[in-house]
Amino acid sequence: MRALSNLGKFEEASNLGKEILSKNENDIFALYEMARIERRTDNLEQEKNYLEKILEITSDKQEQVIIMRLGKVNRILQKRQQYKEQKGTEQQTYENSIEGQQEKFAKEQMEKENMYTKETQEEYMDKLAKAFIAGDIKKEDLKSIWQKLQQYPDKTKSIIFMLDLYSKITEYYIIPIKTLEVYLEKAKTLTPEEYDKIMKEIVRYRNCIKLQDKKQEDDIEK
Repeated sequence: MRALSNLGKFEEASNLGKEILSKNENDIFALYEMARIERRTDNLEQEKNYLEKILEITSDKQEQVIIMRLGKVNRILQKRQQYKEQKGTEQQTYENSIEGQQEKFAKEQMEKENMYTKETQEEYMDKLAKAFIAGDIKKEDLKSIWQKLQQYPDKTKSIIFMLDLYSKITEYYIIPIKTLEVYLEKAKTLTPEEYDKIMKEIVRYRNCIKLQDKKQEDDIEK
């Protein structure tokens, strides 16, 4: 063990020590060497355990040396714990400060920008379309879907998609028409292409209403 440890082969030395201790847990030489290995690899918690074990079985002459080393290990571990607690307090204080809150907000905004892009918007709407075809979207799901769709950059595409999904599930077309008309009035910047798309949707919904009315008339006549 000592030879392996001196060569810096700590893992091999440690494995050998554990094998010896598995056969005789009170092997004083193995315990000493294991404590030495843990000290050299800065694993003081484990060194402490081995030193305490040695104290249980050692002679009076050896005991004083072990007690001195154990005391030093305990002091080092205590200082490390105090440092961790201090750093944790400092971190918590910073997180609660204005600067910490600003940094947190900036990170959240960056994550949001990376999450809600035109590319991810297409992916999300494609996923919703497939889920609708599979029958996995219900009327009660629409509110949460709309909340997420509003996070994406292309607002016009989101509202058109959402109203289309709503009308397919509910077969109700008045609300989509009214919603798009209000959107046209309040939208500050619309491209000619977006305006045309919205108008086409309004016309489509009105045609759907006409078809519904005709179907009802035909059902009454029957």
